[in-house]
This record gives sequence, structure tokens and C-alpha cells, in this order.
Amino acid sequence: VELIRINIPVSIIALMNKEIDYATPTGSVLAGAVRGLPLKVVMYSLRTPLHALLVKPEIKSLAELKGRVISIASGTTEAILRAILAHGRMALEKDVKILLITESSNRLGALSAGRMDGAVLPPPFSVQAEKMGLRRLISAAEVPEIVEGKIAFPPPTGLGVHSDKLQSHPQQIKQMIRALLKSHDFIRTRKNDSVKIVSNWLKVDNAVATGSYDAFYSSMSPEGWVTEAFMEAVIDQLGQSLKASDKVPAARVVDFTIVKDVLGE
Repeated sequence: VELIRINIPVSIIALMNKEIDYATPTGSVLAGAVRGLPLKVVMYSLRTPLHALLVKPEIKSLAELKGRVISIASGTTEAILRAILAHGRMALEKDVKILLITESSNRLGALSAGRMDGAVLPPPFSVQAEKMGLRRLISAAEVPEIVEGKIAFPPPTGLGVHSDKLQSHPQQIKQMIRALLKSHDFIRTRKNDSVKIVSNWLKVDNAVATGSYDAFYSSMSPEGWVTEAFMEAVIDQLGQSLKASDKVPAARVVDFTIVKDVLGE
């Protein structure tokens, strides 16, 4: 397997042009499929994002966020903050002030310097923030799946393919999914070994690697797929936000047949 790190928009273009075989940002794969691109999600690795809301130590509840300045980037972190605030019966535009900072490392630096009251951060930055004395107020994994009648967030990471590949290379997709499910089992059952891999991969100390592992573990998708009812709700909500003219059937944008076959084996 050749692992290529690409920013998300480029990865979707590359997948469309068949220059790569698989893409992991399934939120963008799903959005492209809802727009009519010939892409499909075939597996989910995570059921929720890994991010958490880190705040100044004196902030102890969601209610205390009112009037505060919170740093996010556009896209995923904004959606996470919206869901967190909705869970706390607040709204992004009305109850908090936003400071846009694209890079996670820069959000952490600005938060630790006191330039804002909170920031939405992924690991390892969320773990580093706690080591600095900042408070983890709530993680994305702690937000209910449904908040005020809406899906909090679609599963963010998994495996997306070009629709043609399902026809031309189903056995290869099956091998990929089997390997990923085996890796999930390894992660769940061998924490110490997994922490060591995280530490070596991210070049971080054991404490940060352990915190990153814990964030990943709590967000993992147990079986690699979600129910049809939940998936339809995700697609309908996404279609509304993208102003899709027609209702998009789940079968057009996801296919969990192979992952279910592997699980059965």
C-alpha cells in the first residue's frame, strides 16, 4: 500500500480521476456522491470526529461558554462546535464569538497564550492542551448522535472509492476492508502496542500518544458501517445543506455489502 498525504479537496479530485484507489475523508466522499459524483463510501472507521473542545481552566460547563471567544477552522471544527453548542442549548451565531484559525497547532498556541477562551482541537493537540493545564470540556464522541432532531455529524473517516472500482476490483476492496478491520481489532485489544505505534508515527511522547489512542478508541466505529436509517438521515440532512434538488437514495452513495460480507466471514 502506498500512503499519500493530500489535502481533502485534492484527494476527492484524484479519486474522481482514478489517480488514487481509495480516499479516507468519507465526509467529503459522501458530499461528492450526494452532488452526483460517481463515488461511494464502502466502510466507516470512525463514528465521530476525534476533536474535543478545550477551554480555559475556569470554564467548567457548557453554559459558561456564553459570550466567550472560541477558535475553529472552517468545515469540520465548525460543525463540531455547532453540535456541541446545540447540545448545550446554544447557537453559534448568537451565544459565542468565533476566531477563525486554520492550523490546529496555531489554535493551540493562541489558546495557551490567552487570546481566546476555547478551541476545537484534534489529537495530539487536544492532549497537549490538557498537559498545559487547559480543560477538556467535551469531546465530539460525547455529543449524542441526534441533537435537536438533527444528526450531530456524519461519520468522518473510512474508505471511499470510485463507483467503477466496485465493479472492476471487488476482491481488492474486500482485502482492503479485511485489513482495516483486522487493524481495528489490533487497536481495541492491544493498547500498549498501539500507543507505541502512535508515538513512533507522530513523534510524540508516551503520554500524548496514550491520549491520542484514547480519543481514537472512543470514536471508533465498532463494525465499520452504520444502520440504513441513520445513513438515510445523514444523506437527507446533507442533501438539504447542499440544496440537492432530489432525494438521494442511500444505495447511490454508500455500499456496505463488502464490509458486511467480511464481518460474516
